[in-house]
Amino acid sequence: MSKVTLGSLQQGLEFLGTRLESLGAKLEFLGTKLDSFQDKVETRFNAVETRFDRVDQRLDKVENKLDEHSEALTTINSKLTEHGQLLGSIQGKLIEHDDLLHLIADTVSRHDDDLTYLKRSLRHQRA
Repeated sequence: MSKVTLGSLQQGLEFLGTRLESLGAKLEFLGTKLDSFQDKVETRFNAVETRFDRVDQRLDKVENKLDEHSEALTTINSKLTEHGQLLGSIQGKLIEHDDLLHLIADTVSRHDDDLTYLKRSLRHQRA
């Protein structure tokens, strides 16, 4: 075995010190690079977050407009239902009175000549 001397220990410690200084410089360099990278990532993240906020605001506006249109369509649908019911009621009444309407039409047709004659007579008397 070789004998360890104070000089060799001191030389080994100096070598380790130099290596630690070199390692420290590399770590400091890497730390600076990491800080720069983190700054870039944060800047990009903020830009993306701003874009997402804008898109979210646009989507909110679209959603609000869709809600407004949905309410309008619901109102229109309700009105159409009411009008449909009214038309159905009118149709029912017309069907109920169909015979009466045919009778009136037949009576008017049968007496059309008489009404025309009466109308001419009234004009002749006024003149």
